[in-house]
Amino acid sequence: MGYVCVDRGSLRCPCHLMAAGQCYTCTMTRTGGCCCEDAAGWQGVCPYTEYIRRGETAVSREPDILWETDVLEKIHYGNGLFVIRLAVSAGLAEACRRPGAYLMAEALGCRTPVSVLRAQRQGGDGFRDGFRDGCVELAVKAAGPKSEELTKKSVWRIAGPYYGGLLRGEKLLTAGKVHGAGKARGTEKPHGAGKLLVIARGVAAAPFLALRQVPEYAATEAEVYLDHDSLPEAFLEEYLCGQVFERIQLSREKDLESMKEILQQHIRTGCRDETEPAQAVMLLVSPYFIERLTEDLTTEEKEKLIVPNPANLCCGMGMCGSCSHTDKDGLTVRLCKCSPVVIE
Repeated sequence: MGYVCVDRGSLRCPCHLMAAGQCYTCTMTRTGGCCCEDAAGWQGVCPYTEYIRRGETAVSREPDILWETDVLEKIHYGNGLFVIRLAVSAGLAEACRRPGAYLMAEALGCRTPVSVLRAQRQGGDGFRDGFRDGCVELAVKAAGPKSEELTKKSVWRIAGPYYGGLLRGEKLLTAGKVHGAGKARGTEKPHGAGKLLVIARGVAAAPFLALRQVPEYAATEAEVYLDHDSLPEAFLEEYLCGQVFERIQLSREKDLESMKEILQQHIRTGCRDETEPAQAVMLLVSPYFIERLTEDLTTEEKEKLIVPNPANLCCGMGMCGSCSHTDKDGLTVRLCKCSPVVIE
């Protein structure tokens, strides 16, 4: 299986995995042979070339240091759901606009990943007084000790951003660019009107809601189904930005079976009358519902889905190994950095 590294070509590349001969996107370090002629092996840049130019050394980089930033605003939408606005630099705000971006936040002495809901630069649309250079907004559901601690803080310690929050999130970089500004799910059209299918529940919907805040993705056609028990109306009005959606309740077997059928139709027959192939599918739900929704799909079909990263994300850089996964070929990859992976 070929893997895409979210850090390839960035300031974090070549990383220490390259120096250890464990770069899973570059066979030169593992076998001494180049396989970039394979479609899955080429990402537009060659980390091995940069590694050689650097004298066969990795980017000298300590694990990202946590830095303090002020909480500008804290909004409680009810049902334990908070949106936290943090003051950040304009550069960090810009970097957080990439699909699947998340920050590591310190809570009770541990790092915990939190998806970016919205990022704004100084002078941008919706800019509010009191920002230093920019801000990021993060949705936190107070469900345990770490999340509850984050909702109480007036100063956060954060690191990032990191981009491994979604498996196969890179599909959005091509499929998600504006295909049309029409509403994805209008009452006048049957199922299959949209280019992007989204099934979401709770704060797991944050990566899609973040897309709605970025101009180049905001007009993307999308067919959206949201679990209506999980997100307050005021929150949806603020972050859906007018996106039409259908309410579902995945805990009901009837709705679950209906979503399974829609998902299969979208993948297997395309999303338009001329059976054009579906360009992207986002399943932003818990691992349990992902398993239920995809139990009738083939492995090849599962590899087309954009899903939340199921790994334990503790450092975001593949250094700690907590997200390690060994595939059927015996290759160990770090799920915080790579895609695609289907975990059976």
